[in-house]
Amino acid sequence: MNADHKLQKLVLEALDFDPDIDCSRIGVGVRGGIVTLSGHVGSNLEKRKAEITAGCVPGVRAVIDDVLVELPGRTQTEDEQIAEHCLEELSA
Repeated sequence: MNADHKLQKLVLEALDFDPDIDCSRIGVGVRGGIVTLSGHVGSNLEKRKAEITAGCVPGVRAVIDDVLVELPGRTQTEDEQIAEHCLEELSA
């Protein structure tokens, strides 16, 4: 197991240890000691905690935070649905 894989495992374990973070919705990639977080969380606080937690793991050189916040009760419309709706309205 190379250093990046070991670091990825450590970051995942650190995220899993924090009860305020749902790590099942967060992906962790590591390249050259730089950690990239991706996925979706339910609050800005959870996003920030994940970034801080990952940054505190020994060996992490930097954290790139690509985590999106999905607020509960809010639905998002996919781009394709918006485009289809626009085309329907324009052709009417």
